[in-house]
Formats: sequence, C-alpha cells, structure tokens
Amino acid sequence: MLHQRCPKAAQYLWDWFLELCRGRPTGGVGLSPIPSVEIASWADLARLQPTSWELGVLRKLDSALLNSGSEQNG
Repeated sequence: MLHQRCPKAAQYLWDWFLELCRGRPTGGVGLSPIPSVEIASWADLARLQPTSWELGVLRKLDSALLNSGSEQNG
C-alpha cells in the first residue's frame, strides 16, 4: 500500500480510501479498480455524502495505487 504522509486536512480522504480498499474486488491477476457501486454502497452504509470533488480524489488515489502496481510489475 502507499506509505506517504498525508496532510491533516486530507486525512479523512485517506481514511475513506483505506476503508474502500478493504472492499476492493479480488482478481486473479492483480488489483482491480474499486467499482462505483462499491463506493455508493460504502457511502450509504457509512451515511456519508461525498462531494464530487471528494469522489474524484478517491478515484485518483485508486488510479495511483493501480498504476504503482503496474509499474512495479512492468
């Protein structure tokens, strides 16, 4: 997993991302993107209403994680 210091103002986004990673579907070859339905279910269960900006950050974190894995394997 990514090990970077996170600014305090963004810590909640990192925490959300880590929660979402626990629900990530497992694939035979490697990591798969977190599906939108998983994010919606997580937000509903947590009684959260992420803004479009926050959802964009979560997607970018997910992409960064997936890209870091493909760079290590490539």
